[in-house]
Amino acid sequence: MKSEDQPNSVPFANCPACGSSNVRSSAQAVKFKYGNDSDAVELSATVPSTACMSCGEEFLDDRADRAKHDAVCEFLGVLKPSEIAGVRGSYGLTRADFASLTGLGEATLGRWERGLLIQNVGNDRYIRLLRIRDNIELLKKMTGSSVERVSQEPKFRSGIDRSRYHPAALSIMPRRSEAA
Repeated sequence: MKSEDQPNSVPFANCPACGSSNVRSSAQAVKFKYGNDSDAVELSATVPSTACMSCGEEFLDDRADRAKHDAVCEFLGVLKPSEIAGVRGSYGLTRADFASLTGLGEATLGRWERGLLIQNVGNDRYIRLLRIRDNIELLKKMTGSSVERVSQEPKFRSGIDRSRYHPAALSIMPRRSEAA
């Protein structure tokens, strides 16, 4: 089994193909395509690679995928997953607390931090602004939250049609007397 099939992020201790412990890790420069058809560009990344000295099999793990993802983020000019997690971590906030404070989705933050999605330019700029402590303090004032209180804020109830409560939808909502 090749390492692409394995979810671990630790270098191989034994070769998955032959079981030998005679494995060596090294950095390898790889080129890969990013984009579709005529819009595709060739990017390069240095990825960790493990080779078995006994059978010659080479393996990549999820660290290689992260290195490629980071190269794509650099190409697009957006923060890397580790940088997004670093912004949140610099304030000592859990993902749930950071999401509650910023209005970003907790699941979305997780996807950005794990490198499953790349944030758009607007969200990237927002996160960059959150690197400035004064902006976090301003958000706390705007939301009436302190770091201690953020996780105690009520969550939206499920089953509610949130579009009815979106500010843009308020002008088209019928008034009670008109709906009756």
